[in-house]
Amino acid sequence: MSRYLRSILSFFVLLSFCTLNWPQQAFVPSPDSEVVAIRGATLIDGSGQPPLKNSLILIKGDSIMGVGKVGRLKIPEGARLIVASGLVLAPGFIDTHSHADRGLDSDPAAKTQVSQGITTIAVGQDGGSEFPVGDLLRKLDRSPTALNVLTFVGHATVRSKVMGEDTGRRATHAEVDQMKSLVEQAMQEGAFGLSSGLEYEAGKPATTEEVISLAQVAGRFGGTYVSHIRDEADKTIEALEEAIQIGRKARLPVQISHIKLGTVAVWGKANEAVALINKARQRGQDVTADCYPYDAWSSTIKVLIPSGRHDDPAEVRRGLDDVGGAGNITIVSCKAHPDYEFQTLEAIAKKEGISPVDL
Repeated sequence: MSRYLRSILSFFVLLSFCTLNWPQQAFVPSPDSEVVAIRGATLIDGSGQPPLKNSLILIKGDSIMGVGKVGRLKIPEGARLIVASGLVLAPGFIDTHSHADRGLDSDPAAKTQVSQGITTIAVGQDGGSEFPVGDLLRKLDRSPTALNVLTFVGHATVRSKVMGEDTGRRATHAEVDQMKSLVEQAMQEGAFGLSSGLEYEAGKPATTEEVISLAQVAGRFGGTYVSHIRDEADKTIEALEEAIQIGRKARLPVQISHIKLGTVAVWGKANEAVALINKARQRGQDVTADCYPYDAWSSTIKVLIPSGRHDDPAEVRRGLDDVGGAGNITIVSCKAHPDYEFQTLEAIAKKEGISPVDL
C-alpha cells in the first residue's frame, strides 16, 4: 500500500454527506514520522457509539495517536492538518467480494474503490484466483496500491492446474490429492482460504466431497471457505445446504457470496434461505453471507442457461423466462457490441428487429 494511504485511509475514510468528488490532485505522501491531524469531521468509529461531532484524529505512520474533540486534544506542532468539516470520518470499508485486482495495474490509486470508502478488498473469488498466490502478493509488495489486498485461492484455478482443459468430469483421487497440495502451497504463501464457483463450468462437475477435501486443507491454516454456490436459481436452497455442509465437515468458516434468489421459481423464499444460515449459526457453525449493494444480481450471461445448451432456442427462452423476461436483463459489458451496454435485452432485440431468443 502506498505510504500516504497507509497512514490515513487504512484506518479512516472521509465521506461527504451528499456526494463524493475525487480530488483533482493526489495526496502528498507523508513520511512515517509526520503526524497527520484530521479536524472537524463527524466521527463514526464502528463501535456502535453515537457519532462524535467536530472530532480530531491524530495519526502517525500506521498508528492512531489520539481521538477526541477539537479543543480537548492538542494538535502537535508541525502536524499536517486536514480540515474535514462537513464530512464523516469512518473506518475504511472492507469489500468482502471484489474483482478489482484486475484493474490495479492500470489504476494503482484505485479511485473507484477509495472514493466509495473502500480500503481493503478480498479477491480470488468465485473459484478463480492468481496462482501461485505468492507471485500476486510479491507483485503487490513491489508495486504498492492504494488498497489493502487479501486473496483466496480458487478451487477452479487449482482444478484447472491439475486437470488442464479436462475439467468437465469428476476428478480422480490422485487429482484431488494434487489439488490439495496446491491449496496447501497457496495457504502457506498467504491465501486467506478457498473460494469456489460451483455454478461455473470448471467447478460444476466437482463433487461435494472434492470441495470438502480442499476446504479441510484451508481450514488447517485457519482459512475460510467462500462460495459462489452451485445454484443461485431454482435449487438455491439445496446449494446453500451444500455450502453449509462443506464448512461443517471441513471445520472452517463459510461465507456465502452475493446471496440471491435469482429466478422466478424461488422468488419469495428469502426467509427460508436466511433461516438456513441462522439455524447453522445456532448450532455453533460460523456461516455468513454478503449481498450486492443494489437491487439486482450480476454474472455472465451464460449462467442463464444452466444446461449449457446456449444454441437451443427452447433453453434460451426458458432462461429468459426464469428471470422474468428479457426486460429484466441489462447488459453492462459487451466487448463485441459496446453499443449494447446499459440496455436491456428487450430493448436491444427491438432495435435489431429480432426476438430476444434469436439475439
